[in-house]
Amino acid sequence: MQELVLATHNDGKITELKEQLAPLGITVLTHHDVDLPEVAETGQTFIENATLKAEAIAAHTGKPALADDSGLCVDALNGEPGVDTANYGGYEKLLTKLKDTAFGARGARFVCVLALAEPNAKTQFFDGYVDGFILNEARGEGGFGYDPVFLPTGGTHSFAEDPEQKKTLSHRSRAIAKLVEALK
Repeated sequence: MQELVLATHNDGKITELKEQLAPLGITVLTHHDVDLPEVAETGQTFIENATLKAEAIAAHTGKPALADDSGLCVDALNGEPGVDTANYGGYEKLLTKLKDTAFGARGARFVCVLALAEPNAKTQFFDGYVDGFILNEARGEGGFGYDPVFLPTGGTHSFAEDPEQKKTLSHRSRAIAKLVEALK
């Protein structure tokens, strides 16, 4: 594989994916390089949504495509926001919903599923998870999305406070590590 299209319009994800895929020496293309359609995420699971995006972009471009579907699942909210994380309303809404929930009951898990689709080949999947808790308030300026309110288990800093910690512990970095190993 010499080229790989990232099936996302999310520049935060693009930055993370490109950085971690760099050691493979693959030319990584994004919506900045190739005209990519928006693909509706109509699946009920992370794997369904990642598959929809990867396969649609691979068919559109004729090149291998990598899609990420990821989200935050909060125990006290029965797994919300889950697959609807991107359209949930941000961490402010999450904090409002959890305002009367004790810290110890704010368990959460970031989930990432990567789908690698290639024309005329079976789609491959790579997943990653990180457990933690939702903080009472946002902390830090780095990261994106829900990073300011997510404290990984055993950690002392939110993902937004410590980008280096996020690079090694995050759900996406764990999924990418599995992908990189498979592509070596």
